Amino acid sequence: MRFLVTFATVPSQQSVGKRKSAKATSNLTYPNKDTKMTSSSASLSGTGTQEAVGQAHHHECTACTDSFPSHSLVRSPCDHYYCTECIAALFEEATKNSSRFPPKCCSQPIPLALAKPYLTRANILLFEQRTVELATPNRTYCSKEACNAFIEPTFVKENIATCQKCYQKTCTTCKFKSHQGDCPENNALQSLVKTAAENGWQRCFQCHRIVERRSGCNHMT
Repeated sequence: MRFLVTFATVPSQQSVGKRKSAKATSNLTYPNKDTKMTSSSASLSGTGTQEAVGQAHHHECTACTDSFPSHSLVRSPCDHYYCTECIAALFEEATKNSSRFPPKCCSQPIPLALAKPYLTRANILLFEQRTVELATPNRTYCSKEACNAFIEPTFVKENIATCQKCYQKTCTTCKFKSHQGDCPENNALQSLVKTAAENGWQRCFQCHRIVERRSGCNHMT
């Protein structure tokens, strides 16, 4: 009788250790190239977002086309932006050149209030004077050639305008130096004087207006 004996191979402690080590090693995750790229792209994406946020607060000046932060820009009624230097230059140019008055963007006037913080006191005063001047019909300027300043309607009385710079008096009808009597350039008045003479009308000695007697004597007081 023969017996078949099977011997089981018992792993040694060293081989067991190697297997455990290999298994543990297989469970570890190492950062590969894809992982590194993902991290880098995430980092770049964050930077791009920051840049986009920063650019969102910047706008291009319509005049000089440079980019400025929002607090250094003026927004016009048509939603265009101007830097403080360009908006000031726009108003100064309009003050000097009536063809560019008032300052406009997209045919819409830009209010003085938007530019005031960036204009000097002198420029603001000049602009306000220019506004009154160009809004006045039949404007009168000082007849003195060396002056030629605009005379505001406030300083006009009975067709005589008094210059506030040199105090020259100018006739608002003929635009020359003021004179006594009727202005020969006033055609309507000359026609009225002729009609008055034909009808025997007279003038008041105080206001110089032509009056017609309806009753009483011919004596005027």
